[in-house]
Amino acid sequence: MTAGPLEGASVLITRPEGRGTELARKIAGAGGEAICFPVLEIDLLPSDAMLSPAGLALDRFALAIFVSVYSVRAMAATLSDSGQFPRNVAVAAIGPATEGALENLGIAVQYLPRDSHDSEGLLRALAALPVSGRDVVIYSGDAGRDALAEGLRKRGARVHRLACYRRRPNPSPPLERLSQWLGRPRGILLVTSVAILDALLGHVPAREGQALFGRPVVTLSERVAAACRAAGFRGPVLTAEGTGSEAILAALETLHGTENQGRD
Repeated sequence: MTAGPLEGASVLITRPEGRGTELARKIAGAGGEAICFPVLEIDLLPSDAMLSPAGLALDRFALAIFVSVYSVRAMAATLSDSGQFPRNVAVAAIGPATEGALENLGIAVQYLPRDSHDSEGLLRALAALPVSGRDVVIYSGDAGRDALAEGLRKRGARVHRLACYRRRPNPSPPLERLSQWLGRPRGILLVTSVAILDALLGHVPAREGQALFGRPVVTLSERVAAACRAAGFRGPVLTAEGTGSEAILAALETLHGTENQGRD
């Protein structure tokens, strides 16, 4: 039987509980081992504030932006009370997973980054949309970057950022899984956000820090890759060419193949 492209690899998935399930299946299908180590927890905030963001009816907005799957879930909790999502409101999504979550609700996405699935990529995707003097709502977490809102305000938009979920460090992650992964000779770390990186480093015992920093890393953006290097990671740091499971899997396979060649 031919070995899979991830044969011998062990991937530590640090995404919140439930967000790494599909990827874990794909890793196993490629012959690798997936170890889920959720370092963040996500709490949806009360939905009543989202029925009329900024005191305006939702159909008054020219554009609604969703920055994660969680922002879509939070918005969806309001639909049963407020009816269908207004068809006259243009919709933008940060990446394909968020787009898929919206489409599952029957909400079409008109704007999606093609080059990088981050605030800068989304601003480029929205470059042709006239927003000056118009109301834009961003469904986001209670903390995070302001680059998207600032970029739209510079173009004259009235931006209303709506906090609909909260990220917080997992108070009791399964540390035995981290130790298990660190014991594997060919481990690859997946870090999908700076918040996850910060939470991960907060859970790593000092005695295991050097072992962690020597592992290769896959990220979803150059910003996160730079944060990993700044934190002290010494091994290869590769940015996937997309945020979906297939793009992440391809990056893992590339990195694993490179590491294997280095050992030959």
